[in-house]
Amino acid sequence: MEVRNFIDPHTHHFFSNYTTIELLKVTGYRAIISLAYFPLQPSSPETLIDLFKWMIEVEPERFHYNGIKYYVGIGIHPRCIPPNYEKCLEHIRKLCNNELLVAIGEIGLETASKIEVKVFKEQLELAIDIDKPVIIHTPRKMKDRILAKIFNIIDEVEFPHERALIDHLVKHEQVKHVIEEGYYAGLTVQPGKLDYIDAAHIIERLRTRYRKMVIDSDCGRDPSKPTAVAECAKYLLERKLPKRVIKYICAKNAIELFKLPIL
Repeated sequence: MEVRNFIDPHTHHFFSNYTTIELLKVTGYRAIISLAYFPLQPSSPETLIDLFKWMIEVEPERFHYNGIKYYVGIGIHPRCIPPNYEKCLEHIRKLCNNELLVAIGEIGLETASKIEVKVFKEQLELAIDIDKPVIIHTPRKMKDRILAKIFNIIDEVEFPHERALIDHLVKHEQVKHVIEEGYYAGLTVQPGKLDYIDAAHIIERLRTRYRKMVIDSDCGRDPSKPTAVAECAKYLLERKLPKRVIKYICAKNAIELFKLPIL
């Protein structure tokens, strides 16, 4: 017995070579969501706008050629806020009806500086205006403190909890808290975050909350495993977790949250 048709809802595959995409195909991936991220602070908003264009206008071809559905999350990552960032938000608003755009992301907080908080709030408000879910970054350092700040900001702008994926959670208590608050909880299987065994143990402890958990890889320029979702699914299957539960965590929850038209 095997599980296929995986969906990875948090990647940065515009950094990936063609061989990686072929690997996703043979491993059984059905769809990916590629999220905007630039590995340094852009010198101008046009840098990010060109990245958005690259993701939407150029990237789809190589995924479609390999039979993988391709979608994007467009947003300003807290580590790459350009000057005059408002131009980026205006551009995102213009993309609101693009069929590839399924989320605003990756957004969130890294250090919770004043500018990060301001940009995060404005992107949540934009997501409300254009009726899109969000994918929220949490940092490796001070995660619990930053999570509390994220919760407060989301409530301040009255963003609906059920339309947010709070990602990169690494502890059972964090996942439990996020789910109890009504959000989707993202478990990122990536070096420095979780390995698939750690992720599986969290899922097993919270198995009754499986409709609110999502596995992803954050695959991009940093050390990562493109097939992390598939590896986790295989291990969960070996651990005798019900196949139905695995399908939700590794595909169906993402389909529901992002309303992916892939059926």
